[in-house]
Amino acid sequence: IEVYNGGNPAGTDYDSKALAYATRHGYPMVAGSDTHHVLTTGVGCVGFDKKPANYQQLCDFIRMGKAHIQRAPKVAMP
Repeated sequence: IEVYNGGNPAGTDYDSKALAYATRHGYPMVAGSDTHHVLTTGVGCVGFDKKPANYQQLCDFIRMGKAHIQRAPKVAMP
């Protein structure tokens, strides 16, 4: 579940609802910037303790809950 989406407007509860849902059901969590605007570029991503060797390992890390949500504060869109 994407629990932080940089493209969701500041002041909305979409991210908190996604986080609550994923937590309640034990789903793996990721984040993204959803880059449709310059102001939302690079504000959300996932990190790992170890660099995934390939796509399969990346998916395995996410499924195992090894993705660390990284986020920057959201800015209001003009």
